[in-house]
Amino acid sequence: MSKKRSSDSLLYPLINAGIIHILMFGLLLTSFQIERKEPPLDIQIKAAPIINATAVSSEDVDKLVKQKEKRISDAAKAERDRKKRIRDKKAKAAAKKKKSALDKKRKKAADEKKRKADADKKRKANADKKRKADAEKKRKADADKKRKADAEKKRTADAERKKQIEREMQAQLDAEANAAQEQRVLSELQKYVALIKNKISRNWIMGNQTGNCVLEVKLAMGGFVIDIREVGGLPAICRSAKAAVYKADPLPVSKDPVVFNRMRILRLDLDPQEM
Repeated sequence: MSKKRSSDSLLYPLINAGIIHILMFGLLLTSFQIERKEPPLDIQIKAAPIINATAVSSEDVDKLVKQKEKRISDAAKAERDRKKRIRDKKAKAAAKKKKSALDKKRKKAADEKKRKADADKKRKANADKKRKADAEKKRKADADKKRKADAEKKRTADAERKKQIEREMQAQLDAEANAAQEQRVLSELQKYVALIKNKISRNWIMGNQTGNCVLEVKLAMGGFVIDIREVGGLPAICRSAKAAVYKADPLPVSKDPVVFNRMRILRLDLDPQEM
């Protein structure tokens, strides 16, 4: 393209120079013909305008050609400069447009990057906030659970302590009641043992015997004698004591079942001297 433009710029001055040379040659020829003397004619013609031609040297022609070529060259240069300015302006505008598009693209990418960074930062902040909230919720739940467990443990301990105190008080009451019952039973038992010995003594033929006899008497309901077993003492005294027991049958017994249960197997220490 540049080679074609260079050929055109050289061709136009050559054509113009050729045209100028032809015009100059025509002017010289005209001037030469005017200066020739023509024979007078009888014909009356209208006077033509007189052309004053001046001879032009080849140096002047070359000078004129060079001036023309310079003007053409200057015009061509001016045109090239104008086109170059247009190209430069377009290139500058294109570069500016490209830079603007690139800047816009970079700004968009930077904005997108910032948006993603902000979104990620917000997501992390929300996740951290949720984690802290969950941790606080769990801490409160654990604390509430521990408080309830401690309260339940204390309630259970208090209830157990109260039950223990009640059991101890009941045991003490039972012990006191049992002691009173035992005292009552023993008192009742002693009374009936005394009554039994008194009845046996009324039926015992003792004579002048000395010593004692221990008998284990098994009683049925109503004081009936079921069995008598010698546990210790003199045999002679035991024989007479056993006979006295059978004679005294039935023996006086308590109607209280608790006292009678203690009398079902009754151990009696009988001494004729104490009867």
